[in-house]
Amino acid sequence: MAVAHKGSISMSLVLIPVGLHKTTVDNDIHFNQLDKESGARIKYKKYCSHCGREVTAQDIVKGYEYEKGKYVTMTEEELDRLKTNKDRTIHIVQCSKMSEINMIYYEKDYYAVPEKGQKKRLSCCARRCFP
Repeated sequence: MAVAHKGSISMSLVLIPVGLHKTTVDNDIHFNQLDKESGARIKYKKYCSHCGREVTAQDIVKGYEYEKGKYVTMTEEELDRLKTNKDRTIHIVQCSKMSEINMIYYEKDYYAVPEKGQKKRLSCCARRCFP
């Protein structure tokens, strides 16, 4: 099954790269929209509201509207550079018994599978403590 999210688990000075895999399979029935007469699938086209030209995924960037009609645009690469390790890391602060956690906090379940990752450099303090 494909990796749903890549990140890491942090316990004190230990950082383990992991991939989160879904524990369940979607068995819901999904319908396609069809034309009543021809039976052909209905498609949605993305187009520029300014000129009416059809656009592809490569032509689209994300934008934040800071004022009516004025946007700050960001590429996926720029958004990824903004993320820190803290955004991609699960920090284990304490352990709890499963019976102590209300099940309402669980939307989806995932398996955390260790991933091959780049070797991380230890901080200068960690290098002194763990030569």
